[in-house]
Amino acid sequence: MRVAAQSATTLAVFRVTVAAVWLVSGDVQGARRFAALPAALRAAPRGLGWALDVVPVTPTLATAAYVVVLLAALCALVGLHARFALTVLALCGTYLLYIPQLAGTVMHMHHLVWFAALLAASPCADALALDGWRRREAPRAPSIAYTLPVYAAYALLACVFFFPGMWKLLASGPAWATSDNFRHLVGWKALQSGLAPAFPITDYPRLARIAAGGAIAFELAFPLLIAFRRTRLVAVGLALAFHAGTALLLHIHFVPLWLCYTVLVDWDRVARSVARRSTRTQRVFTRLGIATDAPIASAADVPASAPTPLDRSASTTQSPREARRLSPVTTTVAALLVSGAALAGALGVTDGWPFACYPTFEALTPREMPVLLITLEHSDGRREDLPLPRGSRDWALGWRLAGLYGEPVSPARFDAWWRGARRRSDTAARLGGDVRAVHFSLVRIDVVTAQIVRRRELYVRTP
Repeated sequence: MRVAAQSATTLAVFRVTVAAVWLVSGDVQGARRFAALPAALRAAPRGLGWALDVVPVTPTLATAAYVVVLLAALCALVGLHARFALTVLALCGTYLLYIPQLAGTVMHMHHLVWFAALLAASPCADALALDGWRRREAPRAPSIAYTLPVYAAYALLACVFFFPGMWKLLASGPAWATSDNFRHLVGWKALQSGLAPAFPITDYPRLARIAAGGAIAFELAFPLLIAFRRTRLVAVGLALAFHAGTALLLHIHFVPLWLCYTVLVDWDRVARSVARRSTRTQRVFTRLGIATDAPIASAADVPASAPTPLDRSASTTQSPREARRLSPVTTTVAALLVSGAALAGALGVTDGWPFACYPTFEALTPREMPVLLITLEHSDGRREDLPLPRGSRDWALGWRLAGLYGEPVSPARFDAWWRGARRRSDTAARLGGDVRAVHFSLVRIDVVTAQIVRRRELYVRTP
């Protein structure tokens, strides 16, 4: 594989994209609400049990971190003291996105922290940056200083896909694709989301097996596809198709991940192609720190009148400045990030923070799905089942309460859930004064028939 030195363009576009994702991500915006989770219901990611007692988590701190994250992401987006802003973004973002991980399951937003840290250690503001525009700096020559962080981002994306595919085969073998596993997985996700899949793939067993096999093949092939320039756009297309399939069938979207695929596009080639069409465009690119191959203007294009400031700037920046040297900081941070992601992936650690293997779904999905069912017993003897939860975090919280994560069933946790539920607007209306008992039961639902097949009462709380 031949690696050519890149200019600052691709790294700068990646910076803009990552900052924009931080600004618009629903997971970032919703992180604050988990700060009010009662301490009895919190569960730390693997290896961070000590942090429950050491790291303070309050709504006030969460709001402060959120404001800082927004300001830092905005500065990184426009290139205003971008590397300092990205350093702040990586640190405060690690804390802010740590808060939702305490709700019972780890949500995989790790790449946002990885990419922010990688960009903070890289010369990502040598193009498309407000600071450079104000100083009217000429574009720098292509350099390994830009190439290394871009390829480190490739390696991190490779970890995101390759290890889940590897663990599917190691844990379940070909049966992951050749059995009814995928049909059952679709049924589980339909119950969790409360939404039927956009296409009834469960009615087509052979098609479900083909889709499952295709998913594994794509995940394993992704690192190879992005290793070569000619197949990177193929990788992007297949990745977007993969995400479309998981969204339609499993209601798993991962939008903050696929927006980051801009790093896989050869923006140097795009810039050269666009610049050749217009002298004015090329001058703007020069002011933005984007190097192009075509000359800025021929002698016949020079106006007879005095040049404008933009013309003077363009005329003095036809030759790029000296190449930027590779910083030891860039090398060290890139190595640490790639090593951490690869180690977590190789070990199959899906519940760590800020390093984890992305969801593997490695085990064969059983036909019966465990559910924590909450039943209200009214004073007149009438019983009313609360609606099933919506979203992975609420389901994981229910499984934790039911002891499915290896923790003992705790009345204190059920009581904490009850106190929190009485404050939630979606359940408070149901919890009127005529409720004389709340029954917590572990039930099993057949995902094919959607019927309860087993029930075991865990705890009864008298309000």
